[in-house]
Amino acid sequence: VTVREASTTAEALSFLEKLKDLHQMQWTARGAPGSFAGKFFNRFHRQLIEERFASGEIQLLELGNSKTTIGYLYNFIHCNRVYYYQSGFRYETNNVARPGIVYHFLAIEHNLAAGRDTYSFLAGETQYKRSLSTDDEKLYTVIAVRNGVMWQMEKGLRALKKKFRSDAV
Repeated sequence: VTVREASTTAEALSFLEKLKDLHQMQWTARGAPGSFAGKFFNRFHRQLIEERFASGEIQLLELGNSKTTIGYLYNFIHCNRVYYYQSGFRYETNNVARPGIVYHFLAIEHNLAAGRDTYSFLAGETQYKRSLSTDDEKLYTVIAVRNGVMWQMEKGLRALKKKFRSDAV
């Protein structure tokens, strides 16, 4: 099994399309839309790769062997840290091969060999993240919005939701 990193913007875009196909296949089989269901999301990431891949801020990896491609990882790189963002894997029906955990392990090794300091799984608690991690850190969500009518309506709805939750307890 080998890890191959996209070396050009064109190759990165090709990896993204293949990642998207595998990702969508898995999520639609579960009855969910998948991250790449929306046109805006697709356009945004294509444009992001077109504009930022050459700067070294985006990494797309392909995992495979001599017969087939097993999957793709889409990562961001900042200050010599790799941030896992999205993936698409070719899963077996019984998932015995566990391509996700194998691929992340190989991606960690690939990035350590490239001199990167950290491989972050970002948010979420899952078994594979606990299995492969040696540390964790707190992540914060920050939302910046203009103080307009839509924001005031959202704040009001959030307050109502909070009130109904506290009344129900």
